[in-house]
Amino acid sequence: MQGKLLLLCVSVLLIWVLLLVPWVNDRPNTTHGYDSLGRRTSTQTGPLHTTFEYASNSGSSVFDVSGFKPTKSTGPRGVVTTVQYDDLYRAVSTTVSDGGTTTTEYDAVGRPVEVTDALGRSTMTTYDALGQAIRVDLPDGTEVETKYTQLGKPWWVKDGLGRITETEYDSAGRAISVTNPLGQTVHSEYDAAGNAIKVTDARGHITESSYDSRNRPIEVKAPLVVNGETGQSERPITSTTYDAAGKPLSVTDPLGHVTINTYDQASRVVKVKNALNQETLTTYDASGNVLTVTDANGKVTTNEYDSLGRLSLTTDAEGVLTEFDYDLSGNRTMVKDGKGNVTTFDYDLQNRVTEEHYANGDETTYTYNALQKLTRTDAAGTTSYTYDERDRLLTVDFVTGPDRTYAYDDAGQLLSVTESGHAAANVSYTYDLAGKVLSETSRGKTHTYTYDAAGNRTGTTYSTGRSETRTYDALNRIATLVEGGRTTTWHYDLAGRAIALTLGNGQQQDNHYDAVGKLTARHLFNPNQTLIATFQWQHDAVGNVTQQTERWLGDATRNNALRTTTMAYDDVYRLTGETVTQSGEITRETLYTYDDASNRASKVEKENTVVVKDTSYTYNTANQLIAWSEENGTEVVQRSAAMTYDTRGNRASTVITTHGEVPGTETTTYTWTPQNMLASVTLPDSSVHSYAYDYRVRRITRTEGNANPVAMTFSGGLSVAEFEVLDSQLNTLDSQPSVEYQRGPDMGGGVGGLLYSLRSGTAKFNLSNGRGDVVAQSDATGDLTWTASYEAYGKRPVETGSNADRQRANTKEEDPTGLLNEGFRYRDLETDVWLSKDPAGFVDGPNLYAYVKQNPWSKFDPLGLYEEGEDGTRIHVQKDGYIKITGAPGGRLDSKSRELIFNQFVNHDVPEHIAKAEDAYVREWNPVQGNHYIRMQTEPKYRMMIEAWAASAPGALSQDRGFLTSRLPGRTATPQSLPIKQLGWRTSPKLFKNLGQQQDPAQSAKLTFADGKYKLQMANGQTRTATGQMNFVTMPDGRILVSSTAGHTGISQGRDVAYAGQVTFTKKGALKEWDNGSGHYMPSADYAKQAGLPMDKFTPHKDVLNAQD
Repeated sequence: MQGKLLLLCVSVLLIWVLLLVPWVNDRPNTTHGYDSLGRRTSTQTGPLHTTFEYASNSGSSVFDVSGFKPTKSTGPRGVVTTVQYDDLYRAVSTTVSDGGTTTTEYDAVGRPVEVTDALGRSTMTTYDALGQAIRVDLPDGTEVETKYTQLGKPWWVKDGLGRITETEYDSAGRAISVTNPLGQTVHSEYDAAGNAIKVTDARGHITESSYDSRNRPIEVKAPLVVNGETGQSERPITSTTYDAAGKPLSVTDPLGHVTINTYDQASRVVKVKNALNQETLTTYDASGNVLTVTDANGKVTTNEYDSLGRLSLTTDAEGVLTEFDYDLSGNRTMVKDGKGNVTTFDYDLQNRVTEEHYANGDETTYTYNALQKLTRTDAAGTTSYTYDERDRLLTVDFVTGPDRTYAYDDAGQLLSVTESGHAAANVSYTYDLAGKVLSETSRGKTHTYTYDAAGNRTGTTYSTGRSETRTYDALNRIATLVEGGRTTTWHYDLAGRAIALTLGNGQQQDNHYDAVGKLTARHLFNPNQTLIATFQWQHDAVGNVTQQTERWLGDATRNNALRTTTMAYDDVYRLTGETVTQSGEITRETLYTYDDASNRASKVEKENTVVVKDTSYTYNTANQLIAWSEENGTEVVQRSAAMTYDTRGNRASTVITTHGEVPGTETTTYTWTPQNMLASVTLPDSSVHSYAYDYRVRRITRTEGNANPVAMTFSGGLSVAEFEVLDSQLNTLDSQPSVEYQRGPDMGGGVGGLLYSLRSGTAKFNLSNGRGDVVAQSDATGDLTWTASYEAYGKRPVETGSNADRQRANTKEEDPTGLLNEGFRYRDLETDVWLSKDPAGFVDGPNLYAYVKQNPWSKFDPLGLYEEGEDGTRIHVQKDGYIKITGAPGGRLDSKSRELIFNQFVNHDVPEHIAKAEDAYVREWNPVQGNHYIRMQTEPKYRMMIEAWAASAPGALSQDRGFLTSRLPGRTATPQSLPIKQLGWRTSPKLFKNLGQQQDPAQSAKLTFADGKYKLQMANGQTRTATGQMNFVTMPDGRILVSSTAGHTGISQGRDVAYAGQVTFTKKGALKEWDNGSGHYMPSADYAKQAGLPMDKFTPHKDVLNAQD
């Protein structure tokens, strides 16, 4: 009895000692409290407090405290999780605050056979005699079946539509061929260490990789392609070197351009030097958070963090502060811009946003059931959502206007979207066995498609009967496009950049680039190879356009004059000056200033240094432009304007007053759809311009004044033809299009991709500048018929000839209303601001109305959501819920392009046609000419984990990791390249001391260690052997990724090797959780109990000790 009392006293004393441990290095320690049985009862990290309670059956016996299976836990925000266990200590019921109850049933040997979610929907799993899942029955009745090899590898998978994918393995269990339902096969070959050394795609093109003695990819040879610069066939080669810790030191692209990385002692990148010797410097705090970033121009951005390592303050190079705050769950609850305007967010106990509060008083609220968003309410009313058994959106009930209904096939592919009382907006799709779109119907017009074995679209037949065929090179880049007897060809350099484009009239466009891929010149030649137009660009060290020169030799009205535009910027690269000079013309200069929220404060226009116009701007607390005043050079007000907005953030009216001898006012009013798309504009002359959209917010109808409406039909996200509407009630369209558009590859959102237009069979061919402005048109003979010169924000001060098309700045449609339709939003060309707030949230900072952060010469907005034009890889969550990745080296990943192979998403304001992700699964993408794999995995709490590998071979060690928090309001929507802690290479025997011979319950295998090697003996007789070196990386959320020097990486490759998994440690280094590499997470008790793992023997690296629970 005395011994028990002593034990109790010691335990209580230990609890108080732990709770009194002070914070260290401005970061709180994590402390734990325990009861008399040694079970953890509390965890405290600064203000974050979690408690645990136990019942008579807490998932383990009283003699085994390592199980740590509390029956009730209460998190920092009061979220209560209650778990019930059966007699075998298996969780059979889990109830979460606001999240309902999930139940699990098991078979006689402990395998989960039925999981019922909080909405009562069950997923059932059937196993074979070896415990392999051979069938999964989904809640909607569809089935997924799997067959396995004798070694336990899935070789045959049939999805809900009956489509079969087959995989063949070698004797080592490596996939050597994968055949899709269309019979198209990709082959792989490996070296003795398991590295993929040769991959042959379905078209027969070969990529080869070489590795060093540590199985790191050092050279990747792409398939044989034609070098557009020499005309010779060559294999582009990319090479990589590494430091002793396995971090990439240098990457040399196929043109010999080298990027060099420098690391600190913690293996964090502190300097990146590109091929032009331009350097970016980064500093970190002791926890690995980025403190400062100094760009190649020497401009410094500084970050500060709260005690829990969350970004709390950013100071840009102009000294402007942006502040953030968070709740106890880490949800971002406040964003304050440089002017002190505050936006706040509230969340439910499942960390879903329930309220958005903007600085001007606008509010939006959301309601949910246990798993789904049910309503969205703003000043216009409530929009309601319903879902099917697989969480796919079924209906959307808008406050006003048509309601929407969605239909899907058994594989989850969208079949149709219909709108009540608005048949013009109905769309439908059909698919081939590989999931590629075979036909698409929009605005009542159907287009059909064909593909090659690699999934490239090779043929399109439009609703008008017009057809096109495409061919591709070995890197799947478009090589030729043939339509109506017109042939367009592309040529590329070894770095994958298009250096020559020949259009169907024989005119040729040549492109020139610098060593980091910036476009420096574009020349246009007529069919006789006579130079008719030329553009040149200069850039600063971070890629801002500092000068553009243009000369028009093929337009007599331009007098062969050299026009030069010179740009100036402030320290955060907002355009402050634009000077235009041209021989024989006056010099025009435009100067800009900005407030601390990046709103334009003033615009001064000069002619030969004399001020001719001075405009000042006024904004409200939501950064909405509410007034401007224009003075002449003598400071006399000439015009002024006042704007109003509705309570959803959309512009409602603009009243322009003319002062002087003939005063007057002109009023323009705007109306909006429930989705905040522009519905109508009423101009001062009382003419009404109205618009209609489909579920993808594509503008399908425009009506301008008394003219007949015009209907647009789409292929993907881009319009391909326009028709006059003969009868709006019957939705009758003219049988012949008024115009058709031939499009090619673009810079996103159609920018720069309009090759030519057709009116009554007559083609007009386009030329675009570096940011996608359409600057010229030519006829079938190559003669220029129209030219234009642009100013910064898209106006055209100089224009010659005529052009019947609407596509102008950034290849976007310019309306007679003075607005530019940029996709999800409209931009006012008079004031250069958006008419509505950004539906993507704070992707470009806290100002939701400023255009591309006031840097229009260097950037553009392809969809009306976010800026483009910066160097490097960018990750975006679009309004439609899709993830988009762009940037160097090599192309673009977009849900709407053929390159898409990952179309799951994590998104708060879910679009109606997507709903929510069904599963969290992994896909990989190898960008054109990229030799960079990008891996995306959905994570809890609306996060997406991003991993990039240094080579195209599976098994390559991770080069970089980070988290993207999707467009959940209150969380940052920009990619979070969070720092990772590299623990270095640890010797396995030291880390797994006294491991001995253990039984792995998940794999039914024995793991032994001898002579510096691990040996895994599988139950089926297969043997795995690996060296005794393992790599541990602490991820931003405190989890540990484990990989071996043999190239096995558990979380990324899912290898069936016991050590190749993900393990989670507690604050004090005890093993908490292990992932067997197949997605099955096992608490430490199960693993310790069943496998006998001596968890008390772990001696992890100090960085593991710093990891949060």
